[in-house]
Amino acid sequence: MARILVIDDEPGIRDVLSILLKDEGHEVRVAEDGSVGLRLAADFAPDLAITDLVMPGQEGIETIARLRKDHKDIKIVAISGYASRGHDYLRTAKVLGASATVAKPIDYDTFLPLVRDILARR
Repeated sequence: MARILVIDDEPGIRDVLSILLKDEGHEVRVAEDGSVGLRLAADFAPDLAITDLVMPGQEGIETIARLRKDHKDIKIVAISGYASRGHDYLRTAKVLGASATVAKPIDYDTFLPLVRDILARR
């Protein structure tokens, strides 16, 4: 299966995503912000990074740009709860190279098939 890095400042979301993805057979690492995520990515070499966009410390937009620069083949899913509040974070993430975007609250019934689809892409 795949190596997946989950970056989110909300422990509950990190925990749920980690459990769901491990149940799918993936190897999962978690980080509470983008700077920690980038350090983990350097050693872990994930196939997929799932990152929140609005976090204290290093936010997701900068994290996506750095992941895209340092890990050319990585697939990225950007998640944000600010999509419904008039912010364009998800659109910006897509422009910077996110493979897909997901608005919070996450619908886990559609999230896992999305992850499967993204990982199947070459």
